[in-house]
Amino acid sequence: MKQGKINVFANTQVGFRKSVSTVTTSCKDFKKDTTAYLTQTNGPVGRGVFGFGRLGMDYLVDNRNTISLSGSMARGQFKNNDLINIVRDTDYVSYTNADYGNRSSKSTNNFQNYGSTLSFKHNFARANKDISADINYNYCKNDNLNDFATQYFFTNTSPKSPLQYQRSSGGGTSKFFTAQTNFSDPLTAKIKIETSARIAIRKFSSFNDNFVKDAAGDFISLPLLNNRYQFTDRVLAAYATFSQQINKFSYNVGVRDENSKYDGTLVTSGKKFSNQYPFSLFPSAFATYELSAKKICR
Repeated sequence: MKQGKINVFANTQVGFRKSVSTVTTSCKDFKKDTTAYLTQTNGPVGRGVFGFGRLGMDYLVDNRNTISLSGSMARGQFKNNDLINIVRDTDYVSYTNADYGNRSSKSTNNFQNYGSTLSFKHNFARANKDISADINYNYCKNDNLNDFATQYFFTNTSPKSPLQYQRSSGGGTSKFFTAQTNFSDPLTAKIKIETSARIAIRKFSSFNDNFVKDAAGDFISLPLLNNRYQFTDRVLAAYATFSQQINKFSYNVGVRDENSKYDGTLVTSGKKFSNQYPFSLFPSAFATYELSAKKICR
């Protein structure tokens, strides 16, 4: 919708999904003195819903300059339920050492994402000559909860082991910032230069916790299986290209300068990891010759 110097735009979508599967797994393990067999059958069912929305506006300062601002949001949830029936034996024919079991699982996964963009573009008097700048910020968060219950039985259906409850929970956040500027100038109808510079910074953190249920019905944490990790990633880059067409021959030469740094921390143990690359140049060159209107050689 446009009126005067302001143009407003929006879009949204909502999705629903359901997946139903049938799975059969058969394994045979050859050991020193015997052969072990494992058969599993299950039918996982998954359900999910997600939504996305975006709203933005362009402000036409004049016929050569435009400022744009937009924001987006996405959220969703996915749930999965499954029951695995298990048969184990060291003698597939007679089932002399067989036992039976089942393992139920229930999981819930949530995610949310928020993004924003601010951009500027200037068109010069010469056609196709322009300069632009963009700033983007994106925030993403997810979490999951998984519950498992496992028990085995003798062939007479009496319990072989107590019912075991396990739980795992995890998730993380990601913050991503980018800023970029681009310049394009067709010096003539057959000569063009392009330049760009960009910075990208990402901060990420994640966690995973594991639990078992005790006799009192309380979930007890398992510190040795838990972990927390975080890292920061930064990339600085710039490039320039020059292209020209001479009759049936055309070429493109360019160079890219890039620097990157990575710092990670395993929070649960205090260990740190780092990797850094200094500013380095990466040249490139391409050439094309048109043999005929239908064949091109590169």
